[in-house]
Amino acid sequence: MMPPPAASRTKVASRLCAAVAAGIGAVGLTGWIFDLPALQRIHPALVTMKANTAIALMAAGISLWLLQEENTAGVKRRFAQGCGLLIALLGLVTLGEILFGWDAGIDQFLFRESLAAAGQSFPGRMGVMSALVFSFLGSALLLLDTKIAGRYWAGLFSFGALVATTVVFLYYFYGIAAAVPVARYLTIALHTVVAFYGLSAGLFLARPDRGAMPALTGPSASSVVARRMLPAALFLPILLGWIMMLARAAGLIGAGLGTAIFVVAMILVSGALVLGTVRAINRQEAQTKTAQLALHRSEANLRDFVENATVGLHWVGPDGIILWANQTELDALGYARTEYVGQHIAKFHADPDTIKDILTRLTGGESVRDYAARLVHKDGSIRDVIISSNALFEDGKFIHTRCFTRDITEQKLAEAVRGRLAAIVDSSNDAIIGKTLEGSITSWNSGAEKVFGYSAAEAIGQSILILIPPERQSEEPEILARV
Repeated sequence: MMPPPAASRTKVASRLCAAVAAGIGAVGLTGWIFDLPALQRIHPALVTMKANTAIALMAAGISLWLLQEENTAGVKRRFAQGCGLLIALLGLVTLGEILFGWDAGIDQFLFRESLAAAGQSFPGRMGVMSALVFSFLGSALLLLDTKIAGRYWAGLFSFGALVATTVVFLYYFYGIAAAVPVARYLTIALHTVVAFYGLSAGLFLARPDRGAMPALTGPSASSVVARRMLPAALFLPILLGWIMMLARAAGLIGAGLGTAIFVVAMILVSGALVLGTVRAINRQEAQTKTAQLALHRSEANLRDFVENATVGLHWVGPDGIILWANQTELDALGYARTEYVGQHIAKFHADPDTIKDILTRLTGGESVRDYAARLVHKDGSIRDVIISSNALFEDGKFIHTRCFTRDITEQKLAEAVRGRLAAIVDSSNDAIIGKTLEGSITSWNSGAEKVFGYSAAEAIGQSILILIPPERQSEEPEILARV
């Protein structure tokens, strides 16, 4: 799928094409209403844009503008599709007039055109190619968002209009003589050609996610190469044909030599395009490979960081099953991955109420921070841990927890040892006193209270000199100096 910014740009371009086509039609119709030949034919040597053509171009531009959004519905869609149907019918009826020699009365219904003014074309009647293009464009607008036999056909009709318009464009570009028998059937007003190109391009751009458009507008290497090579593939053959035509007109080459030179030139151009394509793909593949290696390194670093973090990590699903755990957590509890992942998290908690409370909070959208818990080691011992966790939700659905487990067993043991030592000190009948190097009392046990008569509240913070007879207080600085 095309990224939103790119899709937005194609929509803007499609609307611009629709506006240009409708504007060209309006210019041509203005020429008929006010009898301004310059607006009808642009140049005296060119054929006129017929009144029917001008109206059809305006209708096509309006229809394309209204159908920019795929979810367009109601009166707006019906009006746009109605315009497409009328345009297709106009083209088909005109083709019938030309092929079967009958007059439907639509050619000069609004405006009359003399035979002299018509020039190479039929008075008031659009040519075969115009009628064919309108048949394609009208069908594309009518069926733009309609599937037939499981596929969209609007792109094919737009391509048909593009091909027919290009034939007429080359007729002008190469300057085919008016005496050629088919000239009368191929003629289209020059500004009509521009409008046809705009409508064809606008139809493709209106739905950039269909047909060949994703291959041309996508971010892949093949799409990048296609965008680079397509202009050369389209315009080089046209340029070569024009050069050959000029050379033959100047008498520099004959028909046989001209054909041989053209064939060789096309072979060289095709070979150059293939070589350029290969080089472009190789460059793109090299860039992609470099980006992939960088991505793999980043993923490996992240995976190593997660697996060997200083804290245990695990995910638990909504059913309480462990979905994933890092190596640190497995090592801390002594389990192999197959023994831990896939089991219910409650199996590894020594206190069922603890894990029940944690899961209840997480499923309710709460976060758990520094929650004390006890986990069961594989050898049966109990590990004291602190758990911090929250949950991942997608569209309101609980996906899994994101749990950090910090082992504090050693810290707990150290605290217990310190507690026992403190109890021993406090219960001793001997006076045990702690002080700073400056001589301030920091600790005072019950034995000290019995020996000296001061309570802990009275002694702590005082100078140790309160316990030393005045005649011996001079010794204290010497003792502290030796510490």
